[in-house]
Amino acid sequence: MQDFERLRLMRKESGFEKDRFAEILGYKPRTYANFENGTDKITDFFLEKLQKTVNGNPDYILKGEMPVFKTKISGVMEGNYNAYESVNQNNNSKYDELMTPERFERLLTLMERQQNTIDSLIENQKVLSLKIPDVPGGEKYARAAMR
Repeated sequence: MQDFERLRLMRKESGFEKDRFAEILGYKPRTYANFENGTDKITDFFLEKLQKTVNGNPDYILKGEMPVFKTKISGVMEGNYNAYESVNQNNNSKYDELMTPERFERLLTLMERQQNTIDSLIENQKVLSLKIPDVPGGEKYARAAMR
């Protein structure tokens, strides 16, 4: 088995789709896809990012040595996608049950939908605030909406 095939297996074991895994690693989907399909050679820099972001084992990619991950991915530690909290594989942490890759993916989708709703409401407020001055006494509400 070649390194790019082991990379594909690592990504699948992580539970992430290809585009999301690319984003987590800080790559554009097409660039990452080139690593995973063997078009581009897997570099030391890429392996370093893989280890730092998802605790991927570089020796697994290069030589097939287990484990696939040095420690288990269990959830987000900070507000960015590149910093993951790691828990030892033999540790039955509460995070193992609470934050799985699938749940994390659903949470991100929900947050994106909520942000779209907020953006839509703000836009509607701006449109309505332009119409308020036409209503008697609406000037004070228009000034408040423009803040």
